[in-house]
Amino acid sequence: MKLSRLSVLLIVTLLLFVASVSQASGVVVIVNPNVEDSSLDKDLLTRIYQGKVSRWHSDSKVVPVMLKDGPTHETFTTDYMGTTPSRFRTYWKQAVFSGRGIPPKSFDSELELVKYVASTPGAIGYVSPLTPLTGVKKLTIR
Repeated sequence: MKLSRLSVLLIVTLLLFVASVSQASGVVVIVNPNVEDSSLDKDLLTRIYQGKVSRWHSDSKVVPVMLKDGPTHETFTTDYMGTTPSRFRTYWKQAVFSGRGIPPKSFDSELELVKYVASTPGAIGYVSPLTPLTGVKKLTIR
């Protein structure tokens, strides 16, 4: 009987672990609370991070920020930008070199990024689903 309870406990623990890893692998897009939008089209999000859209629907300035690297950054660039982190960096290097734009401000940590988005009107960023979202609003991406 002890073996059976231990087996059930191990299975439950494994399922909880798999669920948390699954959650951690996603990305949550966040904005400053003053941003009126509660959802964005995926294409619009991509264009914001390519520097092609600079205004929200309310005509306030868009301030995109990003992570320097890591699994969340990799997931974001792959899933939303349709490219690799390396190609995304190259895109911005070419844009800067040709005078077409300045890349989004980047952060080493997700907590720093959340703090910046919370305190910067018009800011938009992304973090892991496990990151506390203090002072920011979560966007739905369509």
